[in-house]
Amino acid sequence: MNYTEILVAWSRRKRSARFRFLTLLLGAIFFLVIFAWLVVWASNWLVQTCRAVFVTPLPVVGWFLALIGLALAVWTVLVMWFAADGTPAPTAPTQRLITHGPFRYCRNPLQLAVMVYLLGLGTALFSLITGIVALAVIAVLGGAYYHFVEERELRARFGEEYEEYRQTTPFVIPRFGKRKDNGTEE
Repeated sequence: MNYTEILVAWSRRKRSARFRFLTLLLGAIFFLVIFAWLVVWASNWLVQTCRAVFVTPLPVVGWFLALIGLALAVWTVLVMWFAADGTPAPTAPTQRLITHGPFRYCRNPLQLAVMVYLLGLGTALFSLITGIVALAVIAVLGGAYYHFVEERELRARFGEEYEEYRQTTPFVIPRFGKRKDNGTEE
């Protein structure tokens, strides 16, 4: 059984609200604190090693960006929880394909949120360059995970419905504006 089949099997299990909440809480602690700190610290180490310029922290700009990222993450998670009975965690995924809320503008708003959050965190604590490196690192890691794991799982779970959504909605960089029924912008 490959990883995609395991994820699809997990997605078919009905999870209690308590299990979903604990999964969400542990995931938030890991990704917003531990993983975020590791990425920002490693990015700062890389910036310092390369003796980059512009290495002054910009706390006001950075914390503003971090709050925007957190707000988008909260919005995304709330939509996943209330509209599709799931979480971002593969052990308690959504039970339905979501195409509204932040998912109307991009297929992975949570990755966008984490990218903005890390850009802000790196900028506030270390420097704009550190924030940009952190954003690049998470864009590559998250993009690879999405492409090689999540997208395959979503195709297996939702089939043609996901393919139509994928064809009309950008991956991470949002497309704003009214959409026609076929997904194109007016």
